[in-house]
Amino acid sequence: MSFKKIDTRKRSLLMVIILGFSLQCLVSRNGFAQQEPQGATVPNSGFEFPKAEEIKSIIYKMKEYYVGSTEYRIIDVRTDLEINDFTAINPNAGNDVSKNSLTNWDYPNGVLYSALISASELFQDSSFVNYVVKNYDFIFDHLPYFLKQTDQFGPKNYAYGRMIRMGSLDHCGAMGSALVKAYRYKRDRRYRDWIDTVDAYISGTQYRLADGTLARHRPQPSSLWTDDMYMSVAFLAQIGNLTGNKKYWDDAVQQVCGMSRRLFIPEKGMYDHGWNANTRYDPRFYWSRANGWAVMAMCELLDVLPESHPGRDRVLEYLQKEIQSLAECQDASGLWHNLLDKNDSFIETSGSAMFVHGIAKGINRGWIHFTYAPVALTGWMALQKMIMDDGRVQKACVGTTFTNDIVYYYKRPTEEGSLFSSAPTMNAGVEIIKLLQNPVYEFYAANNSYHIKLKSDPKPR
Repeated sequence: MSFKKIDTRKRSLLMVIILGFSLQCLVSRNGFAQQEPQGATVPNSGFEFPKAEEIKSIIYKMKEYYVGSTEYRIIDVRTDLEINDFTAINPNAGNDVSKNSLTNWDYPNGVLYSALISASELFQDSSFVNYVVKNYDFIFDHLPYFLKQTDQFGPKNYAYGRMIRMGSLDHCGAMGSALVKAYRYKRDRRYRDWIDTVDAYISGTQYRLADGTLARHRPQPSSLWTDDMYMSVAFLAQIGNLTGNKKYWDDAVQQVCGMSRRLFIPEKGMYDHGWNANTRYDPRFYWSRANGWAVMAMCELLDVLPESHPGRDRVLEYLQKEIQSLAECQDASGLWHNLLDKNDSFIETSGSAMFVHGIAKGINRGWIHFTYAPVALTGWMALQKMIMDDGRVQKACVGTTFTNDIVYYYKRPTEEGSLFSSAPTMNAGVEIIKLLQNPVYEFYAANNSYHIKLKSDPKPR
């Protein structure tokens, strides 16, 4: 083969390349062939800010659903017939929970009651707190009857069983915290006495490790659950605020720090769901709602803990580190996965709502930097898509124990309309409204993203 033939082929190939490039430029300039790469979005296409009035209407819809579906009846749980004669004790008596269980003493109810009180204060509308007080009144009106039932027939697993038995932090912390808040609005002696009952259990009865950290006897003889940070700290923070007694705040800080030393994993910036004292190397699973409980607990404490308290900075540091990690593992949908570090686990709304609430509240209170606002705003917009027509929220992970196999967390069912998601979503909505209406900040959109600046700062170029 001659050098001349090779030269000719090279020239032909070069001409084809030049012609193809020229044609591509011509087509692109005329605007009828160039397409966005797969997965790209047109800047600001379909992009909108949350609207405070729209969020307010969602919160009202939630409240109206629960008010309208709450039954105030004591029934025979075998026959569903109403009991009106309380002189004779019926061993099968219980609350009518056919539509919802909000007259039961149960921790998801306590989270909702606290959210309703926050909404009442934001909107200056007593109908929210009146509903909470009505439910507590119903509970305490019938407590003497169920105490007699327990004396005669033993404690039940339904209705008042958890309240009377009070065998774990689940049975007292969240409902006790909301009860302290309700007591500010109704100085009922029965409320105050039961606050003392809850205090006696948390402060004196619940099992603790040697350093004073509250623990459980399951699944191992000495186990810590991240969930218990909220189930204890929320109440300790509020009774400290009620009484002014520093010992409660000291204990609340001890719980945050004692649990965090064992459950917060610095390299992840997240909380392991549980820890066993008798296992040196147990597997770590970063369950979403457990981390949500931790965020809510620290927010609840920082809200009332005096600035001068020596433990405040430690609590604040744990919150800041966790929120940094949460921002980094937020899903493209705006929500978070059931296992925070496993993108192949399902999207879950209860933990997501708790994170949105905690981030927005942290900005509103000045605990975290305002540049985290886009995380909360995108999270809220994603949550809104999960809200059903009646105001309740979809895709909540069902109740979940602490276990040592990851398959369990992957395969947890979800449920529609659960208080696990609906209650923290109301909390999140309250804080997002406050954030949007915060006079210090200015929000704007650029390149399909949320931006925030101090109003006192110069306008971005």
